[in-house]
Amino acid sequence: MSRVTIKVFTAIGVALLLSGCLNITDIDQPDEVIACGEVRVVVTCAPDEGYEEYAGSLYWGFLGVCVPDDWRLTEARVDSPIKADLRENERIATLMDLCTPTRVGYQWIGLLTEKQMEFSEKMTTEPIKVKLKFIVGRKTGLFAINYHIGLADSEVVTLGGINWGNDLGPRAIEVTE
Repeated sequence: MSRVTIKVFTAIGVALLLSGCLNITDIDQPDEVIACGEVRVVVTCAPDEGYEEYAGSLYWGFLGVCVPDDWRLTEARVDSPIKADLRENERIATLMDLCTPTRVGYQWIGLLTEKQMEFSEKMTTEPIKVKLKFIVGRKTGLFAINYHIGLADSEVVTLGGINWGNDLGPRAIEVTE
């Protein structure tokens, strides 16, 4: 690898590190649900430390959720301190699968904010809450649900145009009859 290539990769890495991101700080989901029932989840996130300097910048928020393949998303929205609907986005789901391959029996649901949002000071002082609602499928057993969040600089999300946040790892949920 040439020195120029190393410098370019280093510059890109530093830019990504300095650009900051949203990180998942809590996931409120039940430990147990009934098959064919409803499950509500609240994903809480916050920006990296020092992110205040980005006030006024525009971005697209995205969330990927890996759930059993017979679950159906019925609602997704950012509820506080900003308000925005999230819409399903196949491109986000595909990017999630490329970064964290989908396990057999699961599906990635990719979500993108319906519009670009302005980063505000309020986002640094209040946790950001994303509310999700699913209809659970017929499969029973213990399932690991994954969540990944981040910011994108364009509605046409590419691997090079996103900043991944830290996640908390898979969360177990028992589906019973």
